[in-house]
Amino acid sequence: GARGLSAADAFNGLYALQAYKAKLAPIIASVDLFCVPTAPTHYALPAVLADPITTNSRLGTYTNFVNLLDMCGIAVPTGKRDDGLPMSVTLLGMVGKDWLTASLARDVHAMSALPLGATGWAQPVSSLPW
Repeated sequence: GARGLSAADAFNGLYALQAYKAKLAPIIASVDLFCVPTAPTHYALPAVLADPITTNSRLGTYTNFVNLLDMCGIAVPTGKRDDGLPMSVTLLGMVGKDWLTASLARDVHAMSALPLGATGWAQPVSSLPW
């Protein structure tokens, strides 16, 4: 656990994060948006309760880095899997581009034609051409 770590370890971790950010900056700057799966799998509640740290870490497989890199993310429902469970993608945007990420998330959600959550209400009519 963290009890064995010192303040120097914390600062070394921060320095390493800054080095990774500098290395990734050109790649991140070269795209407008990333689209990743929201989660690698679904866990039933008993599995989460039995091992919450491991299951939650796995659920963040594709998104754990987002806050560390000063990015934003929006999970967008896209449909249902063959087994009836929901599926989604997460759109990841750059710092200061939350508006773009939110706008594209709205468009992706509109294309899914899914209702608004559990309400069953239809989505507002989109101005998209399709």
